[in-house]
Amino acid sequence: MAKQAGTQASSDSPFERQIASGYASLKFQDRLEKLFRQRHARNITGLLRGSLVLGLLFIGAQAALDYQFAIAGYRAWSLGITAAALVPLIIIALFLTLRPNRPALLAGASMLVALGVGAGFLALEFTATQLEAGSRFAGFLVIIFYIYFLLGLLFWQALTAGLILGLAFLVSGFVSGSPGVQFAYQGLLLGFSNIVGLLGLYTLEHARRAAFLREGALDFRAGHDGLTGLQNRDAFDKKFDIAWRVARREKRAMSVMMIDIDYFKDYNDQYGHQAGDKCLQGVARVLQPVARRPLDFVGRYGGEEFVIFLTGSVEQYAIEAAERVRAQVEALGIPHSRSKAARVVTVSVGLAHLEPGEASRSKEGLLQMADEALYRAKDQGRNRVLVAKGEEKNITTGYFRQEIGAG
Repeated sequence: MAKQAGTQASSDSPFERQIASGYASLKFQDRLEKLFRQRHARNITGLLRGSLVLGLLFIGAQAALDYQFAIAGYRAWSLGITAAALVPLIIIALFLTLRPNRPALLAGASMLVALGVGAGFLALEFTATQLEAGSRFAGFLVIIFYIYFLLGLLFWQALTAGLILGLAFLVSGFVSGSPGVQFAYQGLLLGFSNIVGLLGLYTLEHARRAAFLREGALDFRAGHDGLTGLQNRDAFDKKFDIAWRVARREKRAMSVMMIDIDYFKDYNDQYGHQAGDKCLQGVARVLQPVARRPLDFVGRYGGEEFVIFLTGSVEQYAIEAAERVRAQVEALGIPHSRSKAARVVTVSVGLAHLEPGEASRSKEGLLQMADEALYRAKDQGRNRVLVAKGEEKNITTGYFRQEIGAG
């Protein structure tokens, strides 16, 4: 019973497993966290650019007011900090938003602006206190909310920035010798503002992560076979086209394996469909590790048939991988008394391999070559790997030839 539960769990998506385990700490397992941050970076790029422009307008307006109304000593500090630090920081961050496919770079830009602008306004408050030019603390509070909600920072990033700026506020307050009551009120306002900002950002990010997991689970279900957990035929059609185009453009070799469970109808007749489902799941577990590169694919093609394609591999590697699959399925030792190939469940594998120079073939032709090799393996007794050679590669009918101008 425990084994059956573990098998069924293999068809669950990583999104569903993350939903089940929870994410109160706003942290996913490594692969999902990477995917979430990539999506988050794409989603907030427009917001971040608009916020940076808004920030430029805000500090520009404040500098203009200081130029017009502030006392001479403070005016020089205000214009100097704005021109030498705040404006360049925001311009640099705007430039970095041109790379939204680099989440770490975008987060770094947001953090740079958060700390830089926060420190800049803190320096202005410190200077105003020293020169008795009136408090600029209200501007510092505005920056706190700007950091939490407009720079696209995730919760833990914003919390880090908030703690650093809070500590800097405490240090500057003691260094400047602020009056005790005023400093206490400012500290209370700053602390409350940070708490409100953090609670709001936590709620917002939790909702974003929940939506990411829901959508991911739905997409996974649409592209995966519910029984085996492998990708399905629809996913194969999409990804095979992409991999084929990449292989042709970058002149990579490509291998396709068509895999069929031997005498599977007889197995179902003898042992029942529930046993057949477990058999399919067992074979799927053997196949799954074959895909190691980003463009590699393992999927259920339909019924008892599976498909694997590998990109950038040499033919000998593909042959060895296919033979490992065949041997490992046989080693599962699943009894099959009605098989004519062995006394256990086995598979037949048809393999087709194209080198970069064989560009006259179409992707449909490559698939058909593997299919022809599979049927030849069946004709020769099953439980074997056969590679498309000679007669399959020389066929010029059907899909075997690439049409002129086709991709």
